[in-house]
Amino acid sequence: VNYLGRYVKRPPIAESKLRHYDGTNVFFAYKDHVTKYHRQFKASVDEFIRRFIQHIPDIGFRMIRYYGVLANRVRSRLLPLVHQLLGQQKFYRKSIRQINFDSLMKARFGVDPFKCILCGGKLLLELIVHIPIAIESTGKIICNRLQMQA
Repeated sequence: VNYLGRYVKRPPIAESKLRHYDGTNVFFAYKDHVTKYHRQFKASVDEFIRRFIQHIPDIGFRMIRYYGVLANRVRSRLLPLVHQLLGQQKFYRKSIRQINFDSLMKARFGVDPFKCILCGGKLLLELIVHIPIAIESTGKIICNRLQMQA
């Protein structure tokens, strides 16, 4: 089951694990699940392709994502029973606080992005413009104090 679980819904080897290709050999990194150490492996191109092809499922093979009490068919019926038997409380989403830009800035850098650096007043986010071609979006921030003066 552990072996199968590693390859469900993802490729057998990530592109970031491929270290080097010199035309005849492929060098890649992997984690040895027996010793729990990361290792590097060198294989000829034919050997690498042979090992890679072993992980391609047959035509019509159905990948299983969840099984047992987490299977889609029985999860809503059995999971509350499992929680009850384990003495766990029901999980409530309301207890999770929402993380947003200003809370991240305060926690990481100690800076309130909605505080005016000139007068200390609260800034108001007035407009966010998304340009589909550009990667970044621009924002126009106006200080409440300046807004009241106009």
